[in-house]
Amino acid sequence: MKEMIKKYLEENNSVVQQTEDWIKINKSIRGDEETHYIAYESDGKISGVLPLCIIKNKLGNIMNSLPYHGSYGGIVCDNKNLYETLIEDAIKLAKEKDCVLFTIVSDPFSDKHKEYIKIIKPDYIYENFMTYNELNNLSFNKKIRWDIKTPEKHMVSVNFNQTKENVLKFYEYYKELMVDYGSRCVPEKYFLDVFEKLVPENKAKFIFGEKKNKIIAGIMLINNKNIIDYIFSAYDKKYRSSQINSLLIYEGMKWAKSQEIDIWNWQSCKSKSNSTFNFKKKWGAIEGKHYYYTKVLGDIKPLLNIGFDKLREIYKWYYVLPKFVWDGKTEGKHE
Repeated sequence: MKEMIKKYLEENNSVVQQTEDWIKINKSIRGDEETHYIAYESDGKISGVLPLCIIKNKLGNIMNSLPYHGSYGGIVCDNKNLYETLIEDAIKLAKEKDCVLFTIVSDPFSDKHKEYIKIIKPDYIYENFMTYNELNNLSFNKKIRWDIKTPEKHMVSVNFNQTKENVLKFYEYYKELMVDYGSRCVPEKYFLDVFEKLVPENKAKFIFGEKKNKIIAGIMLINNKNIIDYIFSAYDKKYRSSQINSLLIYEGMKWAKSQEIDIWNWQSCKSKSNSTFNFKKKWGAIEGKHYYYTKVLGDIKPLLNIGFDKLREIYKWYYVLPKFVWDGKTEGKHE
C-alpha cells in the first residue's frame, strides 16, 4: 500500500509539497512529526490521498495536512465525491490521536474551497496570498530587464554545477541573510537533503552566481510536474549591487521552461507592503490565494492562554492558529 500511495502522489498531484519525498525532507526542520496518509482504495487502485502530519505536545496535539508552516497540502484526488470520505477519516484519526486542532491547507492551483468549507465546517479560516508567473506569458518591467544585464558589467556569471561544496557556500549566505532579517533559519541538513535526494531525481535545482571562481550567490528551486517553487535565495552582501539574484531567477525561469514547466511559484512573503512583494510584482507576478481551514476537536484554552508568540516557539515551523484568533475573530487574511 505504501508504494501505491507514493506512486499515486507522484503521478497525480501538481505541487511538490504533497509528495512523500518533500515531507521526508522537511523532517530535517523538526524531526518529531508523525506522518500519516489517508488513502481511498478500490479494486486494487488508489484514487485519493490526504497526507497528514501530527505534532505532539502537552498543550495539545496538532494535525495538519502539511509538513511545516508555509507549505501547501490538502487532498490529492480528481474525484470530488471522495473528499468527504477522506476528510471524515482524517478527522477520525485526529480524534484517535487526541488532537485538539485539525487543519487542511489548500493548494492554490486547484479550486477546492467550496468542498473544504462544506465538509470540514471549519471554526477558523485564514486566507493567505501568494504570487506566481505563467512561464509561457512572461512580462518583466524595464527595471528587471536592466537588472538581468547588470551582473555582466560586474564580471559575475552563472554556475550550474550541482556540487555539495557549492550548496554549502550558498547555505552560508542564506544563514547570514536570515540573521540580518531576524528570521528563522532552516538547518544545513535541509539544503543537503534537497541536494542529495531531490536533485538526482530532477525535482530540484540549485543555480549559483560566481565571480573569479568563487560562489557568491545561489537560489534553490523545487519542482514537480508543471510547477516550480522558488524556495530560497541569498548572496554575498559585498555583491549586492551586481543584481546577481535577478540573473539567477531569470536563468531559473529559462531552465524551468526547458523542462516544460508552466508555473513559476514565488510563494508568499511577510506582507504585500514589503520590498519582497514589490520585487516579485516587477517580474509580472500574478496574485493568487489559498486557505487554512481549522477545525477545533478539543480544549484549546491551554494554547490560547500561552499567547501567540510563545506558541510559535513551542510549535516552531508548524501551523497552529492564525493570530486573529486572539482578537476574537474566526476569519482573516494575510495582507
